[in-house]
Amino acid sequence: MSRELLERALNYHRSGQWNQAEQLYRQAINQDPHQPDGWHLFGILAHQLGDHKTAIELIAQAVNIAPNNADFHNSLGEALRQDRQYEAAIKSYHRCLALQPNYAQVWVNLGLAYQSSNDRLSAIDAYETALKLQPNLWSALNNLGVLYRQGEDYEKAIAVLERAIEINPQGGIAYDNLGLVYQNKNQPDRHFLPSTSN
Repeated sequence: MSRELLERALNYHRSGQWNQAEQLYRQAINQDPHQPDGWHLFGILAHQLGDHKTAIELIAQAVNIAPNNADFHNSLGEALRQDRQYEAAIKSYHRCLALQPNYAQVWVNLGLAYQSSNDRLSAIDAYETALKLQPNLWSALNNLGVLYRQGEDYEKAIAVLERAIEINPQGGIAYDNLGLVYQNKNQPDRHFLPSTSN
């Protein structure tokens, strides 16, 4: 019965009918409190609605029930990061990566947590690892470009930001970041002209 409730809740969740989804998630975890998916999905809903503290509590329940589920650790890390609990988020991401080391998006999430906690070098390492796993991961390229610019490594910043633009020409923020690199290099008019050299 709780599996059926979860399916219905998830359908409401996906269609943006969050009140109905919340009611069914509550029913599902009340019926079967040892079913981790109900806690996890309810936590994701709370996270999406901006209630990060509730999300942390709910997803932590899922992690306690199923500690070997990498996705649960990633979701907990995301809720913690959004709640600005960067050290705890970093630990959750590392737990996730211990279970699933090739999870490229989690390396990006780890990089974001390091970046938010002002650990630039660890953030760079995380983004570079993500790109080794998934070379065209736009978010890793863009964020890496920002960090290279902040470290005044302008040539590396230009290379990764131009790659980000090549992957997603509609990603305006990469153009903005590339423009900032050229401003820092005192070449403010160059950012609309990606280099053609390899």
